Amino acid sequence: VNLNGSFHKYHNTGIHNYNDFSISQFVEVLKDLSDKFDLNPFLSHLHNLEFGINIELPFETKTFLDSIISFKGKEYQKETYNGKGHLLRFEFDQYELKIYDKGLQYGLTENTLRFEIKVKKMEYFNSKSRNIGIYNYVDLLNPDKLKTLSDRILNEFNELLMYDDTIIIDSIKSKLERELLLKGRNPKYWNGFKAPHPKTYYRHLKRFKELTLQHGSNNLQKQVSELINDKLKTIKIGRASCRERV
Repeated sequence: VNLNGSFHKYHNTGIHNYNDFSISQFVEVLKDLSDKFDLNPFLSHLHNLEFGINIELPFETKTFLDSIISFKGKEYQKETYNGKGHLLRFEFDQYELKIYDKGLQYGLTENTLRFEIKVKKMEYFNSKSRNIGIYNYVDLLNPDKLKTLSDRILNEFNELLMYDDTIIIDSIKSKLERELLLKGRNPKYWNGFKAPHPKTYYRHLKRFKELTLQHGSNNLQKQVSELINDKLKTIKIGRASCRERV
């Protein structure tokens, strides 16, 4: 038997997944599915998994999406979903990163950003470099592993490369700095740069981020990173009850 779908939507009777979904609610869903289908959590293997977070922004979600340049040196694929907004997708062998306007998707008045990691191959969790150790249904009941997934969300978010539209290029005296900002704000500049020239890539990347902070004024990435961190702390309510149920 294969089970497919969203734990979050299941909790909301299949209608939506734009609200908060705490760990305690997540545990209730897993327990309910286990009871209904008589699942053994130690024998129920996971073949893929999506995890992410919804954040309410104090500005238009489109403003944030338009500021994204690349992720780990990779250019995004931009999609529209039924005319309800834009989705930025970064595809890798084991996983893909998706960032989109959840508020527009569901016709909400709030500016709701969705940041999501879709794991296509379980090696993502179990490689030597990450060593998260998620294999079975029961692993999703482990608070420490859920904490690790929360950390992955924040870490991956901070890997985004972003541009600040408040930067006034003509006011920058250094020609080299102007050129790096002009080139670096184009996703194609970074696409394919990392693999053949890793040292040059990281040097340019570091300098580009420094210049963006130095000459920009809004720092959207820092603002949203702090919102994500605060939200992750909020949805961890129920950690103690999670331990008790395990």
